[in-house]
Amino acid sequence: MFGLQKESTNEEVFRLSCELNDTAEEIWGIKAEMERLGLTPKGADISRVKSSRWRKKVLGLIKKSDELVKKGEKIRDRLAELEVPIEK
Repeated sequence: MFGLQKESTNEEVFRLSCELNDTAEEIWGIKAEMERLGLTPKGADISRVKSSRWRKKVLGLIKKSDELVKKGEKIRDRLAELEVPIEK
């Protein structure tokens, strides 16, 4: 029984690691897009964005970025529960 538990834990660690990497890649993509627009995700000054269409896009990017950061934190917490060392 213990061997099966260990295997499923390894599978979960692998899955969570993949999810964490995918989440990080998405965050970097959003960061690059916002930098292309001349903004940074933290404290983005959307008043500089004149077009309402672009403003809506920037707000969407900020919201998506926040959601991905929260998702990443949950994954990191779960990996910590499984006692997996995590590089920052």
